[in-house]
Amino acid sequence: MDNSYYYSYKITVPLENEGTATAENLRVYAMFDSTEEGKVWAQDISESYDLDPGHRLEIVVPLSVPRGVYVRAHIIISGDNFLQQKYTSSVWKYMT
Repeated sequence: MDNSYYYSYKITVPLENEGTATAENLRVYAMFDSTEEGKVWAQDISESYDLDPGHRLEIVVPLSVPRGVYVRAHIIISGDNFLQQKYTSSVWKYMT
């Protein structure tokens, strides 16, 4: 992959277990899609983690996309004993 053509992001997702039981098998799925129907620039899923009550964790998912394209980020956090969460960003274009 030609690094001058791509820009690398580190998607950092902070998590805190505010419950009373361990959240198990936590994973973060991260994806950059395009404004074009059905086109995905990059996607990856993190390793699995357990998070004890009252503890915090940051999960990092690295993704690279071509420079100068429009992208939108999608983040899905899932696991056992954990309410799935989904986030979607607005569309942006990295030009530099």
